[in-house]
Amino acid sequence: MPDTHELLRSGMLRIALLPPENPCQLDFERYTIPLLEHDYPARTPSLWNHAYRTFGLDIGNVAMTADPNSLPIILNTLRSDPRYLGGGAGVGIKQRALALVDQLDPCAAAIGALNLIRKTEAGLLHGYNTDGEGYADSLAKLHEISGASILILGAGGTSAAIAFALAARGARITIVNRTTYATIVGEDSIPALAPHADVIINTTTKGSAGPLEQYSALAPAILPATNENVARNAFEAERVLKTIRSHTILSDVVIAPQATPFLRSARQAGFTTLDGIPMVVNQAAAAFWILHRAELKGQVTSADVASIMQAL
Repeated sequence: MPDTHELLRSGMLRIALLPPENPCQLDFERYTIPLLEHDYPARTPSLWNHAYRTFGLDIGNVAMTADPNSLPIILNTLRSDPRYLGGGAGVGIKQRALALVDQLDPCAAAIGALNLIRKTEAGLLHGYNTDGEGYADSLAKLHEISGASILILGAGGTSAAIAFALAARGARITIVNRTTYATIVGEDSIPALAPHADVIINTTTKGSAGPLEQYSALAPAILPATNENVARNAFEAERVLKTIRSHTILSDVVIAPQATPFLRSARQAGFTTLDGIPMVVNQAAAAFWILHRAELKGQVTSADVASIMQAL
């Protein structure tokens, strides 16, 4: 079986180019590795490495892009790597890894996606999901969740985690997706649903780096991203935006160097907005505690971890 450095040489794993503060080498005594399908400007390395330095732990967090088709080989290799402690699972990995870990936390199993892998001393991989609670904690600072009517755009792993956490706190959830299945409704329902929502949350890839970067989540996106297609999306999104009540919170969990088209137009129109950074910080603190609480027990608390990451 190849080792982790061989996977890097083969291209199955690659040290992520984003975020800029991601370490450029895997030269730590021990390490945690967030696995991403593609480069993504998440703050995980800066948050985790700041916490490692603060607590005096000789561990490094290095984000890596992974070929999803090679995930079985990658996870088997990490199982046998004595320096690997676990790490995050990002877009493109959250659901694929579900069937490849050895055990699932009940929350991750119910959601159908994981965002964290912890390796036990016996070399088993356990999957967890802290995304939903991380988002719910950030939204709770802006709006009462119980009884709120929440419209979620997108039906991937992040959407499921957020929906699960908000429903557990008493919210009424509707999910809109490009492809409809089960009780989820299609994108053509957005104009009818948006005016009645207290919170609208984008969990799709619209607005993130890639072919959908220029599109708003409030309207369908037709590819390729020609000027005409992007303008059509913007026109339809603006029509929807004008029907949304002024008290509605517009939220986007996409992490991007600049505000997504969805959030940019919402802010210009005077809406209260919530980006993905508070969710990232909250879920990162929860995930860090799951992986390292045994080492930190007696020294710090989970609240200390959250406070240190929120201050960065």
